[in-house]
Amino acid sequence: MNDEIGQCPKCFGMIFREQGESISWFCPTCNLKFKTE
Repeated sequence: MNDEIGQCPKCFGMIFREQGESISWFCPTCNLKFKTE
């Protein structure tokens, strides 16, 4: 698994890393965004 794909803590599906000022992840299944420190 590479750095651009993670696992959603809610549905355990794939989440995709979004580039930006802070690292954020998007889960298309839940339609939610997660932020990591």
